[in-house]
Formats: sequence, C-alpha cells, structure tokens
Amino acid sequence: MATYKVTCITPDGADSDYAIDGLGGIGPDLKRWYDTKDNVWTFINTGQHSFYTEVNNRRAEVFARVNNNGTRYLTTSPDGYAGNNLLSLPGCG
Repeated sequence: MATYKVTCITPDGADSDYAIDGLGGIGPDLKRWYDTKDNVWTFINTGQHSFYTEVNNRRAEVFARVNNNGTRYLTTSPDGYAGNNLLSLPGCG
C-alpha cells in the first residue's frame, strides 16, 4: 500500500462548500499526482492506498465514508485545528 499526501483539491462546481471533485498532491515517489474523489474513495475503501493531509506539522488521515443517503465522501481524522482539512486546501491548478 502506498501513502499519498493531499495538498490540493478541486471543489465541486455545483456545491463548492461541501463537495470535492478531485484531489492532488505528492506521492511516495515525490511525484505530483491527481485523481477523482471517487477513485480516491475506492483506493481507501479497498485498502489499496492511504491518503493524508498535513497542517502545521500535524498529520490527519483521510477516510472513506458513506452518509445516510448512500453518498460517498472523504473526511479526515481530527487534528486539533478548527476547519475542514480537505476543504481548506488550495485548488489544484
């Protein structure tokens, strides 16, 4: 299993406050990567890869979840800082 650092997101144009279309960052080989939210969700859920964010030297693991409506989403472990770790990342460009 490879571990990938998430450093940017592409917000969902229809719901930019609460949804993410894609994520990007730095891989274990130090190369840049980008993938869709659905692919990242599947990688995590199947145990193929893991992902994390890092703010002020605090690491927060990314988890794949499903809400009551059956919608897949990504979230992070609590890291002691207010705000959403994923939604606060800069846009991938």
